[in-house]
Amino acid sequence: MSKSEDMPADNYRRPTVAQQDHIIAQLQAAYTEDLLSLEEFERRLDAVHRCTNTTELTTLVQDIPAPSPFAAGSRTPVREHSKEHATILAILGGAERRGAWNPARRIHIVTVMGGADLDFSNANLPPGRTDIWVFCVMGGIDIVVPPDVNVEVSVLPIMGGIDHRTNDTQLPNAPTLRIHGAVIMGGIDIKPPKKRKLR
Repeated sequence: MSKSEDMPADNYRRPTVAQQDHIIAQLQAAYTEDLLSLEEFERRLDAVHRCTNTTELTTLVQDIPAPSPFAAGSRTPVREHSKEHATILAILGGAERRGAWNPARRIHIVTVMGGADLDFSNANLPPGRTDIWVFCVMGGIDIVVPPDVNVEVSVLPIMGGIDHRTNDTQLPNAPTLRIHGAVIMGGIDIKPPKKRKLR
């Protein structure tokens, strides 16, 4: 029996953008449920864009159970930001945001000889762009970004440093964090969540 008789011809067509987005959404859900490690999630995400036909594409999720609709950490759609502006100050001290929280559309972070920690792993980020303006003087800012959120960084370091370790792949229709500002004699660490183990 020929290959065309074994399987419908549609399975050998090049995947459409919509089909790729559908598989990416399944991978994102599997990662949030700890069904995939960060390394495996990124490997499969990269493979999505290399698939030449729909058969290859579907094999990327065939071993993943259907995600629970109430999975902990799963990102739920939010219509809009809870508020337009928010300011986080850490002067000779510390400030943090983590867990399930609602970021403002524009977040201003000021650290002077202090530190700020922002973890967006379970944040209720709506679609579109969230702007983060940073001003760090002799301090530090840690920003944790999950792999289902895009990141754009435009920060000027002056006798300071920026450590950007998130995935560079831009996901369609995913929320985007746009980080601007300046670091003077300080540092900003933009990183993925801690590694997760396969169950």
